[in-house]
Amino acid sequence: MTVAQPRPDSVPSRSDAPLRGRNLRIVAWIIAWLGAQAVTPLLSVGGEEVTDVPGLLLQGAVAALIWVLLVLRYPDDSGTLTAVSRTVWMYAMVPVAACVYVIHLGSAGGLLYDMFIGAFGIGWRWFLFGILQLRLATVVPRAAVLWVSAAGMGTWLTFAGSSTVGVAQLVQGPILILVSLIPAFLRIALKNIHAFVAVGLTVSLVMA
Repeated sequence: MTVAQPRPDSVPSRSDAPLRGRNLRIVAWIIAWLGAQAVTPLLSVGGEEVTDVPGLLLQGAVAALIWVLLVLRYPDDSGTLTAVSRTVWMYAMVPVAACVYVIHLGSAGGLLYDMFIGAFGIGWRWFLFGILQLRLATVVPRAAVLWVSAAGMGTWLTFAGSSTVGVAQLVQGPILILVSLIPAFLRIALKNIHAFVAVGLTVSLVMA
């Protein structure tokens, strides 16, 4: 009695398993990235606009824990994202923005609070995004990293803070993905996150 042999087209090729594993890792990283931001929505606002201070502190603690775990798990990636580079000069804009903040509000009472929350929230978001891109770079070419990370950012910007899906969001989604190509490319080119934190904090103080 002979055992029927599987048809050649039903036998997975040797390249299928690595390909599936790569795709699963990409999906897992994007889901983890979106999930980490989903549990810390108040860090995307920050400053005096947040009235739920206990919630902000709780989410900040969650973000700090995830941040530490990522540093321990990916020390080389973390070092790359925070390495000192020529872009650190951009932090010189922050004191100027702080002066504008005081002049605009007529008081420096909330300055330190807004600076801390702003720097932590902005640093948190860009650190997460940087980790996502560096992890993607281990399995896909640079061009794919750019498009996949931009698609992730555009999706997050489209649906962040929304519980429903409307026609406007479906129209905005592709546009935001294209717009997200710019910061995604800059993050890859600059390698670290200092410029993003400096510019983000400066803008948040000036617009307060």
